[in-house]
Amino acid sequence: MKESSLLRGVEKLLRDRGIVFRKRHGSALGTAGDPDIFFVIEGLHAEVELKRPGEQPTPLQAARLKSWADAGAIVGCIHTLDEMREFLDLVYTYARCTQWRKSGPNTVQLGQSTSLDRDKNI
Repeated sequence: MKESSLLRGVEKLLRDRGIVFRKRHGSALGTAGDPDIFFVIEGLHAEVELKRPGEQPTPLQAARLKSWADAGAIVGCIHTLDEMREFLDLVYTYARCTQWRKSGPNTVQLGQSTSLDRDKNI
């Protein structure tokens, strides 16, 4: 399977599930090595690198995935649509098993405390 075919399948899967996502396009304005797709599920940020079966992320891509993970994102390297379905199921499971819940709009004015701040004991 070509990576472009996997991309189209992943985009359809995300759209069909009503998940807001964005595809990064490599350009001079982007950050080299950033994952191909990012999205949010129940308030959790996820980053996904797409690869053909048998291929692995380049060292730069692996470093970017680690940076995103260190920042709190859920990350994955996906080779098939079945892997993507499993990844989505894991993200949903994680979101539902944690105490964190989105309690309202994520837009906050500077200087205001939010229920999210209180929930995380910030």
